Amino acid sequence: MFKSIKKIREKVIPLYKAESVSFFFASLCLIVLPVYVWYVPPIMLLWGLSRFLEIKGTDEKFIIPLQEAKVLFFLFFLFYVWQIAGTFYSENQKTGWNLVFSRLSLFLFPLILIFPGKLLMNRVNFLLKMFCFATTGYLILCFLYALFRSLSFNEATLLFNPHPPSEPYYSYFYASYFSIYQHPSYLAYYIVIAFVIALEYGFDTALRIGKRIIWTLICFFLLITLYFLSSRFGLLAVIIVATVYLYKKFRKRLSGYLLFALIIVLILFSFVVLKSNTRVQKIINEITVGSE
Repeated sequence: MFKSIKKIREKVIPLYKAESVSFFFASLCLIVLPVYVWYVPPIMLLWGLSRFLEIKGTDEKFIIPLQEAKVLFFLFFLFYVWQIAGTFYSENQKTGWNLVFSRLSLFLFPLILIFPGKLLMNRVNFLLKMFCFATTGYLILCFLYALFRSLSFNEATLLFNPHPPSEPYYSYFYASYFSIYQHPSYLAYYIVIAFVIALEYGFDTALRIGKRIIWTLICFFLLITLYFLSSRFGLLAVIIVATVYLYKKFRKRLSGYLLFALIIVLILFSFVVLKSNTRVQKIINEITVGSE
C-alpha cells in the first residue's frame, strides 16, 4: 500500500511542479464557462487550491505586480461585497443567494490571477483560442439542438416547426429557447468576448491566410448567433466594440475621412439589422408609444 502511495506521489508531484494541474483546471474553467455558469465556481475553487499547492514551499509570493491590477481587484471585490450586502435586504433570499453564488467568479477570477503561474502566462494565446473554440462549439450544439426540437414525423413525413407548442410566438432558435442551459445575457457576454478574440486573430498578418479565413468565419458565425440570441446588451456591445476596435486598428492606415465613412456605414448597417430583430423592434415600439 505504501509503495502504491509512493508511486502516485512520484507521478503527481512533477505535475504540480510543472504547474500542469492548475493549468488543467484553468483550461477546464474556460471550456465550461460558456456552457453553464453554475459549474464554474467549483472548478475555480479547485484551480485556486491546486495553485496554492503548487506554490507551497517555493519562493513565489502572492503579489499583485501592477498598481492598476490592485485597483481592478479592489473594484471586483467591492462589487461582490455589494452583491452580498444587497442580498440581506432582498425579499427573495433564495434567489439572492443563488445570484451571489453564480457571480462568485467575479471575486475568484481576480483572486486566482494574482498568482497565475508561469505556464499559464506563457500560454495565454492557447487559453484565448480554447475559450473561443469552446464558445463556438457550444453555439453549434445550440443550433443542432434547436433543429432537433424543431423536427418531427407525421405519417412518415418529416416536418419542420421551430415554434414551441406552449408558446407558438417564440422559436427554438430564439433567446432563452436557443441558449439551453445558459442565460441569454451571460451567453451574450461570452459571445462578445469570443468575437473580439476571433477578430484579433483574423487580422493577425503573422498567421497563414487559411487560418485567418477560419477566424473570420468564426467572427461572422458569432455575430449571426448573437442576432438569434436576441440579447439587447450583446447586440449593443458588439456594435460599440467592433466600432472602437476597427477605429484603433485602422486609424493609422486609412485617411480620417475614409475611416469615418466606414464607421458610419457600420453603424447604419447595424441599426438596420437591429431594427429587423423582433425583440429590438418591440422595445422601439414601446418607447414610441410611451413618448406619445
